[in-house]
Parts: sequence; structure tokens; C-alpha cells
Amino acid sequence: IAKAAPEWHTTLFLETDECEFKLLAKDGVYLNEGVRPISRIYLGSGSRADVAVRCFVPEAVRTVWKKERYMSKLMFSSWEQRLAAFTTPEDNQTGELLAFSVKTTSKWDDDLAPFSVRRPCYLADLRNAPEADIQRNQHTLTLTNNGPQMQLFLDGVRYIWGHETPEAALTLPVGELVEFNVTDGLHLHVFHSHVNPSQIISTDLEDPWYKVGDWHDTIFAGVADKFVIRQNLDYFTGRIVMHCHLLTHEDNGMMLYWNITGQEGTRYPAKEKLDPTCYEGSFPDKKYWGQ
Repeated sequence: IAKAAPEWHTTLFLETDECEFKLLAKDGVYLNEGVRPISRIYLGSGSRADVAVRCFVPEAVRTVWKKERYMSKLMFSSWEQRLAAFTTPEDNQTGELLAFSVKTTSKWDDDLAPFSVRRPCYLADLRNAPEADIQRNQHTLTLTNNGPQMQLFLDGVRYIWGHETPEAALTLPVGELVEFNVTDGLHLHVFHSHVNPSQIISTDLEDPWYKVGDWHDTIFAGVADKFVIRQNLDYFTGRIVMHCHLLTHEDNGMMLYWNITGQEGTRYPAKEKLDPTCYEGSFPDKKYWGQ
């Protein structure tokens, strides 16, 4: 499933417990421990998910429903108008996404077996990274808006990307780790930064869709705000853009960038200690390297 609409948040759910969702991967990265039962699929703009579906009632049609929230109404100037926008039918739509026609079969498929995968070293698990490596690059991030003006606060400093290119919000060394404590805004906005995926280190959201250790390209929480995420600044140098992944919010200033400096190609040195099975190159087996 890929969420392409630039202005909508979408939640998918089943109409009955006669069918089930099993989550396999999010944003192109397999779960640390699959397969995960879920009841809802949360998709912000740009989100992706790999989900298996199984139904238990033959000769029936079962529906996957969608509930959508139109986020550009956040451009209204008052909180009362924004709240009213979310309670109107045209801005909170619930409807049918697709239907399964369930056929009779001679046997039920077995449960999907739990799995884990080897990962490239840029996805080495950062949850147990040395504290000294984390303390070098720790930052606080807030996504917020003041009427039609969208803004970011990084370490308490306000950023709005206007008509001129601003200065870099951060300068970070390639081959190190960075941690962001996201304190507010993910119930309304979609966190997204280019190049390096983000791993959830902690969250106040109690939902099986978001688990500590999961990797994301985009993060939209729906009902929670507090996330701590880490990134491995692997290999690539230069300007890295971070922005809200809702098009209207991004276009109205909710965007900044950090500058990654150093020698292109530098890797985080402790990656194999965090994950002894991780690999460099395109494939785990060395015979495929360079192809």
C-alpha cells in the first residue's frame, strides 16, 4: 500500500473480526520481528506498508474501509475554525477502499511464520548505541503552525523556509548518529527527512502499528506527539532536507535542512557491534557485490 495523496491522512480498518491484518514492513523496511497483528493501518502522505490479509468466512464479501482527514484546513487562522473543519463530513470522510471476495477453499492457509531478516549496516539497530555516540548529536524538534504560517522549532529556534534559502539549521558529521526528541506536532503533521531513515527509540503512542525499534521514512502519529527517533548519517554528505510531508504545510514554510560534512563514504564505526549480521553492499552474499 502506498499513500500518494498530498493533503490527506488515512486510516484503514476492517469491518469485522472475520478478517485480519498482519503487518510485514513499513516504508520499505521489514519489521525487526514479523509477523505483527494490527487492527488499523495509519498512512500519512508518502507512507507505505506491506500488509497480509486473511479472511475466515467463505463465500462472502468483506470490505476494507478508509477514514480520511483533510489536513489543508489547518491553514485556517483560528483553532475554532480548525476544530470545526475536522467535524464536517466533507473533511472527515469514511468510505469503502476495496472489497475482498472470499471463496471456498479446501484448507485454511497456515499462519505466517515469524521472521527476521539480515539488514544492510545503515539499518543496524540503534536502540543500544553507546550513550557517548548519542550525546554528541541530540536535538529537540517541534512541528507547529501559527494560523497560515507553518513553522518548525529546532532546539527552541524558529525556522520558516520562505522565498530565500536559509542557513543550515544544523551541521552534522557524516558517519555519526543523530537523535531527535519530537515533542509536539505529529498528530497534525508528517515528519519526513531525506536520505536517512528514522528509527523509533521511544513513543507515548500505544498502538501495534508503532513499535519501538521500527524504521520509518515518514512518521504520522494521529493521536500522539512524543517520539524519540535516531538516524545513522551513513555515507552521504551535503544538504539533507527535513519537512512536513503534507504539501500545503511544506509550501508554507514547514521545512529546514541540515548540512552533513566530512568525507563522502564514511560509515558509522560501531555498526557491526550493534548488528554483527549486517552487511555492506547491495546483497548479503558477497558474490553479488558490485552487481
